[in-house]
Parts: sequence; C-alpha cells; structure tokens
Amino acid sequence: MQADIVIVGAGMVGSLLAASLQHLSLNIVVIDQIHATEPNNQAPYEPRVSALTRASQNMLTHVGAWSLVKQKRYAPFSTMQVREQEGHGELLFSAYDVGVSHLGCLVENNLLQWALTECAVQGGVKLIVPDKVVALERLTQQWQVTLASGTVITTPLVVGADGAFSAIRQLVGIGIDTWDYQQQAIVCTVKTQQPHQDCARQVFLGSGPLAFLPLPDEHYCSIVWSIKNEEAARILALSDDDFKAQLSRHFAQELGAVEWCDTRYAFPLIARHAQRYFLEGLALVGDAAHTIHPLAGQGVNLGFLDAAVLAEEIEHSLKRGLALGNMQSLSRYSRRRRPHNALIMHSMTALERAYALKQPALVVARNEAVRQINHHLWLKGFFEKQAMGLVGDLPTMAH
Repeated sequence: MQADIVIVGAGMVGSLLAASLQHLSLNIVVIDQIHATEPNNQAPYEPRVSALTRASQNMLTHVGAWSLVKQKRYAPFSTMQVREQEGHGELLFSAYDVGVSHLGCLVENNLLQWALTECAVQGGVKLIVPDKVVALERLTQQWQVTLASGTVITTPLVVGADGAFSAIRQLVGIGIDTWDYQQQAIVCTVKTQQPHQDCARQVFLGSGPLAFLPLPDEHYCSIVWSIKNEEAARILALSDDDFKAQLSRHFAQELGAVEWCDTRYAFPLIARHAQRYFLEGLALVGDAAHTIHPLAGQGVNLGFLDAAVLAEEIEHSLKRGLALGNMQSLSRYSRRRRPHNALIMHSMTALERAYALKQPALVVARNEAVRQINHHLWLKGFFEKQAMGLVGDLPTMAH
C-alpha cells in the first residue's frame, strides 16, 4: 500500500493532525490499536479530562470537531484561582478582565478523541484499527511501515503520535531525556456540596498541587492531585469516606464537603523530552515528543500546537512544490515547537520545585510576587493570555 502520510496513533493529537490535513487531498493513513467509540452523555464522567485553552478550542473549531463536542458535554470555565495552603498568595484570573466569555473548557478525553477521529474519517482519512507498527525501514526516498497484520505501507512521511512510550520513537532510535518527579497523579470525579461556579481551582499543598476542575454539572469536579509516591499509596488505600474527608480538609472546605467520589486512578509523573523531533521523512508530535507535569494542564494543548504547526509546515511545503517529509519543513517544525515545549517543561519543573520548598522567606517572596501580579493589570493580562494559549508563535488556526 502506498500513502502520502502515515500517522501512527489515533489519539487526540494524531487525529487533530489528520483532520487538519484533510483539505489537501492527500492519501492519509492513521493506525491505532483501539477504535474511538462515540461517548454516551448519560455515562459517568471519564476520569481523564483535558483543560483546553482558547487556542485549542479554536483548532477544534477549525477542523469541525468542536461542533461534535458541543452536541455532547463540556464545561467552559470563566475564572481560574491559584493559591497555596501556606501563606496568603492567591491569583484570580477572569475572562471578564480580557473581554472574553471564558478562559478555557474542560472536556473528557474520550469525547475529544472520538470527535477528532470522526472529523478525520469523514474527511477521507483512512483509519486502520486495530493494528500496530512492528517494523520501520528507511528506503531510498521513503519509509516502509510494516504492521502486525502483515500490511506493508510505503510513505514519504511517518508521524509518530503514539504516546509517551512511542514505538516509532524507539524503532528509529531517537533518545529521550527524562525527569522522574517521584510523584503520582491521582485522578477521579467528585461531587461537592457547593457549586463550582465555572471556576478552575488549584491549591499548592505540602504534598503537591491539588486541582478541582469544573465539569458540566455544577456540583461535579474532576480532581488531579499530584502527590509523592509513598503518600499516594496511602491515599489510594483510604476508604471513600476517609478520602472525601482528606479532600475536603486539604481544600479548606472551599466547595463545602466532598459528598461523593468515583473510582480513583493514579499514574506516575515523569517528564520526557525527545532529543530530536524529526529525521528525514519522520516527525514526532504530542506525548511521543514530550510529556510534562500536569500542574498547569498544558499537556494536550502543547500536543495540539505540535499538530497544527506540523500541518502548517506540510501545507507550506506542498505550496512550494517540495516533497512531503523534506528536511527543510521538518526542521522548521522542530524550531517552532521544541524550544517552546522545553520552556514550558522547565517552567513546570521550576514551579513544582518552588512550591515544594517551605522556608518562611520563600513563602513571603512568593506571596509578594503574587501580589505584584494581581496589582499590575498588564502583567495579569499577560498571564491570562498565557492561560488561554494565545501567546507565542501560533499556527493560523489557533487564533
């Protein structure tokens, strides 16, 4: 089989890339081991959700996926509150301050994946599921991709969008730099006594950041609690009643008592960054290229930017008559995305470390820095635009 582009991974990022390229009349093949199914609005909330920036919402709108999301369930949030348990520093960002209706939206990951995959397939993208890549060989001008089913595809451009443990990255020998936070992220859905008022809240505890993210029902939130490994084991072993009590206490009863919690899940927090994003005829996007600490909720938003920038560079190449997968366009993609991703990754690591330190002088300094941000409208506006993803070298469809 011959294809113009083979995208390995039909997750959120791979599917956005495929949907972004559908107007170019290319023969695009997407391969994944699992087929995304249409979510049921009456089902319990999924434990994994994404806090989409305005830029990410714009990208979904551009490819037609946002109209599908709107038919299901999502939760726009108009304010963001960030505070620490010790000290009095609190940041409050408001959509009203920057003249928009909301700062971002909470959407369940399975809904995002289904909507984006649906758009890609409706646009003519060929989806091969369930299947996986077992071999990858560089020919003179193309890659030969061999699947577990025995199917062989030749293509000038392979894109690895197959997650943190990317088979594509490993098959071509691209190394990764890692930073193990020695933490687990505990995630679950909770019901609170008081409504969340469309506010995304995060408090920095001694054990790590705890976020309450608003869901479509005003009394339901998705929580993400980043906590040291040994403490995480203890929290996971608690009864539901003890866990709810811990959450209520650590969150200072800000939303009243936590009245109900769903099943808890945990995953290790490890930052990874590919040592390079491309080879001739091959590129990495999303978690295959980078994974970061979830404390600012930027993971999938960075992946969406990867996909949008790569799509933009592919389109520019075609307009200039260059071959798909040429080194010039892939190098431009890497230059536009790798430094930005590295900056965000290092910023998250620095922030996590800074809030882990509890010396009185540092607490005072943090409180003063927060006070300065709150009192300087330009600076606060800059951070609000950062939160919406509307700062930096953005692809056209992110605006």
